[in-house]
Amino acid sequence: MSDPILTPDAPVNIAIVGTSGSGKSSSLEKLDPSITGIINIESKPLPFRGAGKFKQKYPKTVNEIDQALDQFLVDPQIKIIVFESFTFYTPLLLPLAKSIGMKGYDIRNFYNERIASLLKKFNSAKNKHIIMTAIDDTIKMMSPGGEEADQRKIAVEGTHKGKIESYFTVVLYTTVRANKTTGVAEYFFQTNADGMITAKSPKGMFPPLIPNDCDLVIKKMQEYYKSE
Repeated sequence: MSDPILTPDAPVNIAIVGTSGSGKSSSLEKLDPSITGIINIESKPLPFRGAGKFKQKYPKTVNEIDQALDQFLVDPQIKIIVFESFTFYTPLLLPLAKSIGMKGYDIRNFYNERIASLLKKFNSAKNKHIIMTAIDDTIKMMSPGGEEADQRKIAVEGTHKGKIESYFTVVLYTTVRANKTTGVAEYFFQTNADGMITAKSPKGMFPPLIPNDCDLVIKKMQEYYKSE
């Protein structure tokens, strides 16, 4: 991949959202390993051949995760940082708060503040793309007309519930469909909201459904902003 970072002034960050086994991790396969750093919080093997070529870190604590992110942010060779995954990061915050003696509302505030700090760090990254994977949850949200409706959102507790997507320019939801001819499962990204799924992308950047390929996503984003 040549010239991998062509973005507007603000970083163009991507959230990949979906259930376990729906293709979030496999979507990383075609990224250029020479410029991609993966923070593998789940400490699991990536589900494709050649995964060992990627520069990976396997942090087990919140402090180790922060250090790994900071190291990739200042590494000039790393242009794409994969945060794998937000769903495994958030459960580490409450035990950390309790271990340092916090109680009650202090724990809740600590949880919310650490998530805000992480998301702000993503958006302050210069000359980098951040790809964050996450599992979704179905929650009740108010529609513009005032009715309550179910929507799929990135799973999180606290004040950020239903709001994580606002920190990302592109939010893609994984979807799996059986090929009508072969019956074999095929993996895609849904790129725009449909009332239930809260995917989003800049107008005209993608068709409604694309292959689940993060390399393709980044190239399409480059073309989109280069043509302005």
